[in-house]
Amino acid sequence: MLPSLAVAMFFIMAGTGPLNAAIINAVQPEIRASALAIEMLLIHALGDTPSPKIIGIISDKSNLATGLGVTLVTMLIAAVLLFIGARYERPQPAPAPLT
Repeated sequence: MLPSLAVAMFFIMAGTGPLNAAIINAVQPEIRASALAIEMLLIHALGDTPSPKIIGIISDKSNLATGLGVTLVTMLIAAVLLFIGARYERPQPAPAPLT
């Protein structure tokens, strides 16, 4: 179980880098630090804080597999929201040529 949990955590956290890059590209340079701070706050407030209790409640009413399976639904919702947001990204200027 532990190797599977380690692989799952790796893939869950693998999305953090591209999310941070998208936030940095989407906001003005003056507010990038604040935008990343708000993102971290929301990730912890909406994910880390309530998730153990929610998984526990679902596991008590059914089983642990169902409780952990609910996390897949929330990850799917997050992916859909990110793809919707990507449609509104403004074009990035071409990088300057290397000399």
